[in-house]
Amino acid sequence: YQNKGDFKKAASYFFKALDIFEKENHQDKAAIVLSNLGVLYGEQKMYQLALKYHNQALSTRLKSDKTEEIGMSYLNIGAIYGEMQDFDLSVDYYEKSFSYFKQANYAAGLGNYYMNMGHVSNLKENFEESLDYYLEGIEYFKKTDDIRNITIAEINIGSNYNQLGERELALMYLVDGYERAKRLEIERTTALGAKELYKIYKNDKDYARALQFLEEFNTLNDSLNSSENKEATINL
Repeated sequence: YQNKGDFKKAASYFFKALDIFEKENHQDKAAIVLSNLGVLYGEQKMYQLALKYHNQALSTRLKSDKTEEIGMSYLNIGAIYGEMQDFDLSVDYYEKSFSYFKQANYAAGLGNYYMNMGHVSNLKENFEESLDYYLEGIEYFKKTDDIRNITIAEINIGSNYNQLGERELALMYLVDGYERAKRLEIERTTALGAKELYKIYKNDKDYARALQFLEEFNTLNDSLNSSENKEATINL
């Protein structure tokens, strides 16, 4: 439900799961749910709630020896601070995550570390540095055949190439990522791919294709950001 942008149902199931795991004292599983809630609220730009749940997950995980999961909590908190434009604090948390991922030799975590560092560089408009991070990150995802994260990475890489004026490389990555995101029904990534493809075709003066992708982006974006979904999630 989260991938499809149905935040009401996603949050409902997360809170039900959290209640069960806390009653049964399954702290590891509760931490996973708390982390998922943090991601859910972060996607809705409700950053204080996102930090609340990510910090709760981190606090629980620090009592365990689960190195990979501790690293993911640090990474998730860093991502929220990045979205809040607090880049120094964001990078501090990313570097903490990196040490845990390196210690565990955790390919998926390392891939996410590089992708998130790339996102910070992109927000700071350092596009060449951002691209280097993205290209490093996707290689880790390929090692574990992580199709979902490969798809997201391709959209980021394609967008970055477009920002650098490399149209053909941008198109190659964006079309591949967009089509796979659509097959996998990852609506947020599909929307981002449609938005970037709109930019390319508009610049090409291919207005028919540009309009097609703009309309798709608007439809998906309206669904993902609907006030109904937001309000229902808040009130749970």
